[in-house]
Amino acid sequence: MMIAAPLSAQPPLKVLFIGNSQMSQYDLPLMIAALADSAPADSPRLVIGRSIVGGLSLKKHWDAGEGPGTARALIASPNVWDYVVIQDIYAHFGNRPNPQEFEDYAARFDDAITRAGSKTIVFATASVTEFTIRDYAIRMLSKN
Repeated sequence: MMIAAPLSAQPPLKVLFIGNSQMSQYDLPLMIAALADSAPADSPRLVIGRSIVGGLSLKKHWDAGEGPGTARALIASPNVWDYVVIQDIYAHFGNRPNPQEFEDYAARFDDAITRAGSKTIVFATASVTEFTIRDYAIRMLSKN
């Protein structure tokens, strides 16, 4: 899905977002485009693309292959995107992040993005690493 921005004196920057519900919950791509649209008229606007699926890690995005509509298919066309924003799933509900898996798949995406002539941006979301959300709720309730 692409969202075209209003005209500007400069060519638009094309930005692809790859992630999960942490991007879609508050529509981060649209929020970033709105910020760009609020800049002075001579500032570049954005054309937004997305491969955002709730619950998908970078590994799962990668493993989805190169079929139509997948993150890898969207990246593969040379010189389409100026920037590709990648975001991995964070630790939640007792799951712990796997830093090695993140590094491996972020590197794979970065290689593919670079080969296509784009630049990679890593978007990091909050991570619950010391305790789970359930543990946090129990601690907060026990204080009352």
